[in-house]
Amino acid sequence: MAVLVGCQKCGRKEKMTESQYLNEERYQKNKKKLIRIAATIAIVGTLIGGGLTIGGIVKMSAAEQIDDSWSSLQDDLWFDRSKKKSKEEFAGGSMIMFGVFIIIASLAVSGGIYMIAKRREIMAFQVQQIAPVAKEGIEKAAPVVGKATGEIAKAAAPGMSSVAGGIAKEVAKGIKEGLAEEPSKKEAKRE
Repeated sequence: MAVLVGCQKCGRKEKMTESQYLNEERYQKNKKKLIRIAATIAIVGTLIGGGLTIGGIVKMSAAEQIDDSWSSLQDDLWFDRSKKKSKEEFAGGSMIMFGVFIIIASLAVSGGIYMIAKRREIMAFQVQQIAPVAKEGIEKAAPVVGKATGEIAKAAAPGMSSVAGGIAKEVAKGIKEGLAEEPSKKEAKRE
């Protein structure tokens, strides 16, 4: 089936068929593209998050080098060093947490994109796992359902036959009366 599709920018119309959208070649091409995007997101996120995490660890270890021990209390700059150490430790801890967050978020996003790319295979696997169990359940349930249906039909048969029989009698009666009236109507029309 051909469909005319127009470009909104230039107004040009093209003839496209549904087969251009629904083919295996296009599916494989898009699948590869999605897998590449997922891998890129995972790699970039891991590198950025890893860099931040490593930078945070370096800041934390540099903060540990600052001496603010009790022995240095006699020094006038103890308060300034202690303040600097606290800031460095906080900055390092924040960088580590942000880096870990970026790694986890990028892996989650890339995993979601990868699962979208592989959804056909995932669904086929699910069907493959569920089909034998469902078939076995249906095979075991079919005789029970058939027997129950038979029991219901036996119980309902007398009532249904009287209802059906009564309806049939009334229909037959109506037909007979209609046929009996027809000749008298024909005779009345002739006169």
